[in-house]
Amino acid sequence: MHGSWQFFRTFLSNVEMMLYKTDLKIARRYVETLVPEELRPIFAKIEDEYARTVREVLAITGESALLDRQPVLERTLAVRDTYLEPLHHLQVALLQQYRDSGAASRAVATAPGARRAPGDGTALERALLTTVNGIAAGMRNTG
Repeated sequence: MHGSWQFFRTFLSNVEMMLYKTDLKIARRYVETLVPEELRPIFAKIEDEYARTVREVLAITGESALLDRQPVLERTLAVRDTYLEPLHHLQVALLQQYRDSGAASRAVATAPGARRAPGDGTALERALLTTVNGIAAGMRNTG
């Protein structure tokens, strides 16, 4: 099916790219820092499913590693990761600081559709939003 159906090849190519973009070490940092202890075992299941999916994609495509047949994309994503990794670590630290400060529990709910004026919010909130925007831009996803 992989060799004869363009839709399936394109679908697998997209899955392969998303698997490559997934950084389980960074995800583990978020989990170990921000997720309650009783929920952390769920991450082991995610890691297992990730590994299983990678194995199956490689078996279907005949590649030995993700993006083997797309070296330019692989290099591009590897370079991108060197810039994104510090943003992820900063975001984890800022989220922890935000939670520890109690700011999350003090956040005031606004009416649906209400917007804050530019510059509203604390410096910590603005820093957090900056990391969200930076990571989304680097991942080329909305977040």
